Formats: sequence, structure tokens, C-alpha cells
Amino acid sequence: MKKKLLINALAAQDGGGITYLTNILPLFDKEKNLEIILLLNSGNKDKIEKIHLKNIQKIYIPKTNNIWYRIFWEFFNMETLINSNRVTHYYCPGGIMVPFKIGNVTTIVAFRNMLPFYKEVFKHYNFKERLRLQLLKKLSLLSFKGADKVVFISSHAKQVIEKYIPSIDAKSETIYHGKNDLFNPHKIPKSEEIPDLLIEPYIIYVSTITVYKHQHELIEAYYQLVQIGVKVKRILLVGSVGSEYGDKLLNKIKELKLENQIVYVGKIEYEKLPKYYQNADSVIYASSCENCPNILIESMSMGKIIYSSNCYPMPEFGGDSLIYFNPKSVKEFKDIILQESNRVHNGELNENTIKTASQFDWKNTYHQTLKFIMK
Repeated sequence: MKKKLLINALAAQDGGGITYLTNILPLFDKEKNLEIILLLNSGNKDKIEKIHLKNIQKIYIPKTNNIWYRIFWEFFNMETLINSNRVTHYYCPGGIMVPFKIGNVTTIVAFRNMLPFYKEVFKHYNFKERLRLQLLKKLSLLSFKGADKVVFISSHAKQVIEKYIPSIDAKSETIYHGKNDLFNPHKIPKSEEIPDLLIEPYIIYVSTITVYKHQHELIEAYYQLVQIGVKVKRILLVGSVGSEYGDKLLNKIKELKLENQIVYVGKIEYEKLPKYYQNADSVIYASSCENCPNILIESMSMGKIIYSSNCYPMPEFGGDSLIYFNPKSVKEFKDIILQESNRVHNGELNENTIKTASQFDWKNTYHQTLKFIMK
């Protein structure tokens, strides 16, 4: 009997979850020796349908883009769905598997959301959000304990969970994410028109605007340099604002009259990101809480000078190809902005970052994942 894999994609709404699915599902779609069912909802249906999967059967579960309704629905319905479809392997790449123990099927869960395990950031959230994070942490650990296999997407992530479940090594494997071929400086047409915004020199920082990305420290450092008369390059902030932190940041930029120097671009289409990287002088990546930093891998692929957070797992991915700093330090932010503003940009590619990024390949991710979850 042909094996049947059920992939639960209900948790993937945006960011790294969608990046993972849009890159790995087309490879699963070509698998001839396996029947695959994919669970989707209104939060990701349109994004996944853009990749035109031909052989994967899709089942849409309404309302499950709400996390608590999703958990409720899965608790009462998932086992029935698995049995009625004669599923042999059940994969939850989103990090939570409910029920925590399911009979007659091999269960696999991936650890994706590091934030519930990053206590340092809790003080910046209200009681409701702290409670949500504590619940997600509990649900994640119960999922890891109950699953037959666990996929980690960085060695750092595995080390974090081993503090709670020391025996997890016996049933887990670390499988890195890959990089999309879009992020190749040699494949971007030179004839493509450059937006006016990208003509003058700039440093780019691509990330959601939130507390553990440390954009406030960046703004403060920039302002202090401007105040003492230092001529600094523009900074482009690319990413969504979905919190009070982000609103405060944008207001601060206006209050300090830095709108022309620190430009908030907003969220842009994934396919347009390579052009923004290509025309940048350098990249800042200042996150202090990541599991597998997709954005960092993509920016490395573009061959730019990168000023990266020294928090793990960033050094695990960047090795010696990046310039590291403490993203919680305004002083160190000032140092890298000053260093970059004094650097003569000659347009040459940073072959060191390109070489380091080349080890991250979605085909390798796919083959390792398939081998691990099906063996």
C-alpha cells in the first residue's frame, strides 16, 4: 500500500511558515511514491494556491486561521480525519500537534516559534500576550513529547528544547531551511528599472517591526549620530507593522524629523525583495530571537556586507562571513552605522556571504525532511 502523508499547514499564516511551505511544497508535489494531503485555511489559501500544486490534495478547514479555534478543532477532529483518509504519516511543520498523541500513525512535529521560549521579551508585552506565549510554550513542549519525531531547524533550537526534554535527541534531527533562487545577484536583469527610492545610497533592514528586532535602538543610535553632525547613510526599513511597538517606532521617526533619512517602506512583495537588496550598500539584521533566520540567509545570498545580531542562532548560519554586534546596545548600533557610513561602497559583491549561503538549499531541505519523516 502506498504511504499517505498529511501535512498540517493551518498554522502558517505569514513570515517563515509561508516561506517554508512555498519553497518545499513544490518539491513534495513531484513525489510519485507518496500520496499527500495538505490542510489549509483562509489565512494561507491564496498564498499557497499561487504555487500551483498539481498532485497534492488540498482540504480547506474554515475559521482555523484563529489559533485557539484551530487547536479546538484539531483536538476534536484531527484523529477522525487521519483515520478516515488512511493516513500513515502526519507532519505538523507549525510546531503544535493536537492531540498530543495519535495512534496508528507516525507523527512528526517541527519546532518553529522561538518566541514563547524567549522570556527576556515577555516584559514588553501585556498580560494577555504573556499568557498566550506561556500557553504556546506548554502546547509546544507537549507536542514535542508526544510526537514520534521532531524536526529542528537550527542546532540552537535543539539546545533550547533539550533543557526541557533532555532525551529529545533520540527522536529528532536538525534540518536547515534553504534559500530561494530569487536571491541570486547574477540573475536579476540589469535592464530592470530601479525605483527612485533605491537610487541614493542606503542600508536596508528587512524584518517585521517588533520589540525583539530592536528597531528602536537603531533609531536612537541614528539620531544620536545626526545630533553631533555625523553624515550617515539612509536606512530603509522593510516589513510589516502589527503591534503597538511598531506604531510607536513610526511616531518616533516623525517626532525626531528623520522621515527622509530613516524611510519606512512597509511590507513589499517577496518577489521584489532581491531588487531592494541588490541596490543596497549593506544590510542590517538585528533580531535577538530567531529559530532559523530566513531573511538573513536570503540577504547573505545577495552578496552584501551584513551587520548581524550576535545572538544565536545568527552566528550558526553566518559563520565568519558577517560583522556581528549586540542589537540591545545603542552604542554598538552607532558603531556599525558609523563604520558603514565611512565605508567606500565600490559595488563589488561579498563573495564570502554568497559562499556561506550556498550551503542552504531547499532541495537538500526537502530530501532530508522526506527521508527523516518517512523512515
